[in-house]
Parts: sequence; C-alpha cells; structure tokens
Amino acid sequence: MRHAFAILLLIPALALAQKGAEDKKPKKAEDAAAKKEDAKPPKWTAIVGGKVWPVSRPPIEDGIVLLKNDKIFAVGPRRELSVPKGADVIDASGRHVAPGFVASAASGALGARGTSSREKAKDKVDPFSDVMLFCLAAGITTAHEGPGGRRGFFPGRGGGGSAFSGTPTGMVGGVIGKLTYGTIKGFELRDPAGVYMTNTARGGAASTQTDAALKKAYEYRKKRNAWYRDLAAKKKDLKEPKADATTKALARCLDREIPLFMSASSQKQIKDVLELVDRYDAPMIVHDGLEAWTMAREIGQRPVKLLLTHRGKNSRAGTRPYRDPHRTQPHGWTIRNGALLSQAGVRWATITVGKGVNTSLFPGRDLMGLTMEACFSVRGGVTSTEALRSVTLSAAEILHVDDRVGSLDAGKDADVLVMDREPLDYRSFVDLAFVNGRLAYDRAKVDLWNHIQTDRSKGLKKWKPWGPWPELRATDTPEVGNGNGNGNGNGNGNGNGNGNN
Repeated sequence: MRHAFAILLLIPALALAQKGAEDKKPKKAEDAAAKKEDAKPPKWTAIVGGKVWPVSRPPIEDGIVLLKNDKIFAVGPRRELSVPKGADVIDASGRHVAPGFVASAASGALGARGTSSREKAKDKVDPFSDVMLFCLAAGITTAHEGPGGRRGFFPGRGGGGSAFSGTPTGMVGGVIGKLTYGTIKGFELRDPAGVYMTNTARGGAASTQTDAALKKAYEYRKKRNAWYRDLAAKKKDLKEPKADATTKALARCLDREIPLFMSASSQKQIKDVLELVDRYDAPMIVHDGLEAWTMAREIGQRPVKLLLTHRGKNSRAGTRPYRDPHRTQPHGWTIRNGALLSQAGVRWATITVGKGVNTSLFPGRDLMGLTMEACFSVRGGVTSTEALRSVTLSAAEILHVDDRVGSLDAGKDADVLVMDREPLDYRSFVDLAFVNGRLAYDRAKVDLWNHIQTDRSKGLKKWKPWGPWPELRATDTPEVGNGNGNGNGNGNGNGNGNGNN
C-alpha cells in the first residue's frame, strides 16, 4: 500500500519534470537556430555615389549607405567609408538615397484587413497585396493602420474622414508594420499600435464615457505605481491592482509608452481634447486639426502632436472646408496650418485625405500622394527639411517607432529608397525600395509606371491613350495638363489652367 501511495506521489513530479523538459526543447532549438544564423557570414549591401538624405542631419553629396543584413551599418561620404569585400554594390550616381517614408495613417497598405487586440495582423497579412506594391512604389516602407479594416482607420470616402475608428471608452488595436512585399518576415513593428478614442466634443454619453475611461485609467495608474513602490520596499501581503485590458492600455498611454489617438477638427473639439490632456496628464495624437492653427500656442504648451493634411479636405459644402461669414475671429482651413504650428513648437506629421490607394475617380489625395501632400506644407511656409521630416522621422517619433525607422542612421532598420530625383520632387520615381535590407521593390521589374515617359531629353515619344481618342503626336500636341493658371490649375489638355488658390 505504501508503495502504491509513493507511486501516486511521484506521478505529478514526473509530469512536471517532463513538461519542464518539453519547455526546454523549443528554447534549445531557438537558441541553436539563432547561433546558426549568427554563424552565417553577413550580407553586405553598399549604395554608392548618390546624394544621401539622412533626415537626422544635412544631406551628404556623393555618399555611401552601407547595409549589414537587415540594419544600417554606416552612412557617410564616399571618401570616408570603404565597401566590404563581397558586398552587393548599387551604383546610385546621379540619384538620391532617402529613408523609407512612414505613412502615419493608412488603410490596406499592409495587406491586413481588420485588426484588434484579439486579431494579430501578422496572422492576416497578405504579403502579395497589390496595395502594398503600390505603396512601395510611392516610397512607403512603414505604415500605421488603425483597427477596423481596409476603410476603418477613419471612416468616409476613400478611407478618409474626421473620426477615429475607436470607441468613447477607448479601443486597443491597430498595427504599425513594414511593407515586406513577398514575405512576412520582419513585418511587425508594434501590434497593437495604440488606443483609439472617439471625439469627446460630440457631447452627451460619448463625452461622459470618454472622461470616465481616462479617469479610470488615471486612478489605476496611481494604484499600480503605489504597488510598485511597496514591492520595492519589500512590504508583505501585497495585492496587484486589477483592471481590464483597455484600462491597462490607457495607463500605458499615460506613461507615454504607446500612443493615444483622438480626432479633433474645430476649435471646440480641440479645446475639449486639451482639457482632457490637462485633467489627466494625457499625451494625445490628434488627427485632422483643421483649425489647430488658431490655437497653436495653447497646443504647443501641452504634450499634443498632430496628423495633418495641408490642402484641406472634402466637405459637404464643396472641395474646401467651410468658412462661416458670421464669425469674425480666425477660423476654418489655411494652408499655413503646419507652418504656424511649427512656430509654436508643435510636432506634426503629414497624412493624406484618402487612407488607401485609389486608382479611379479621385486619385492624388490617397497614400500615393503622401509626398505631394508634404510639398503643399512647403507652399504654406514650412521648410523643405521639415516637410521631408513630416513623412519620415517626425512621423516615426509620433508613432514611437523612431528607434527603428524614419532616418538613415547606423543601427536602424535598413529601409532605404533610391530615387531618380529629390525625395519631395513631384516628378520623382522610386527606383529601388529596400525593407529590412531586402529589395522589396524594383521599378525596372514592375510594370506600374511603364506607360509614363520620364526621359524628356529626346522629346516626347508617340503614345496612344486608352479610349476612343485619336492618336496624339508629340510634334503637334503640347503636354497634357501643363496649365498656366494660378494655384491649383485644372489643365484642359491645351495647357489652359483655370484653378484659383
């Protein structure tokens, strides 16, 4: 009987020992795989001879960007760096080398439809998505997508709109990922990306719920920090404070670990957001900010950053936001929004009106026009350096991923563009796009832009447009849409622009 009882006691111990052995096997396998990977000779890629735009410092004429595996190893003038033996050499002479662009608000760029805290984007990503390929062709190598799917970042036409796809109490979700076309390796930067809340200025229950959710997170954070202090003091009989997943995520936002997103357009909406910031010491990333320029100083005194479009956006009244003839104080949209915010010390990033890729009806305001949108901020008084920063390093800083992407610096991910012109030149094309050191896009091997003639040195070639129109000849036909109007001209094919500013 004693022997049988001893055997019964041994069974749980043997089971635990077996489980421990099983747990160690995967770890040993992972360690062995890591050692094997480390034992491989590094893969070197040298992009040599172009004008390098690190963004974090002034441009480098005749520079080298040296990639080692999936990281940037060194950036500098060609005279100061040597190319390792056996490296793949990319001759960038006469071209421009820049960091991959960061889309701060995207939809469909990552090929993942709908994400939440329970649905990981890496399990839903389509690495062969046409939208991903289009975005790479536009130079986008990193994108931020909110919860809710292809049109879910901001509801509305083309994925655009004024409200975040969140809830009054906050929604944990979204993803920040790489456009690793052809593979999912290295896809994820952060999942979930942050917390999304609806606008508090709608009043009523939504406003009350938003305030209550932030207050709950604020109180939980105080209790959790007190618990940490008691643990450090080695007090006994301590109980960890409990909270739901959204409250914990909001507390992380208050700790400035992950972003908290909220839309606000009018002065009233922005003022309500600033009151929440003051009440709960809550850093915010505000989307839209149509009238932010009217209270730039107040915004600059708080931990608030903005995601901006610079050409206004479509509204019910027309193609430009409203102007109320009965209001005398500054209001409405201005192209100087970004410049005035910069003067007040407010950090902002450029986004597009359409958050996806649009191939019909209203092109030019979608993700593929990201750099064009940044160019319009220059027209409003922003420096070209800051405009480039708004789609690279500033965007990465706002999303809390600047340790990985946003500039050409040693140690960061090897996300590099080789372009035929300067990064913000509206005529520029991306020739090569490296993501994590891997060539993800090669313009010479993709047929997206073959119909566009870029070499004008020998005159325009004869071309046949789609549709019932007769054949056009370069000898007797001027360039289409080369308008001579002021502002945003609408060329009519004969070069007569009619647009006004």
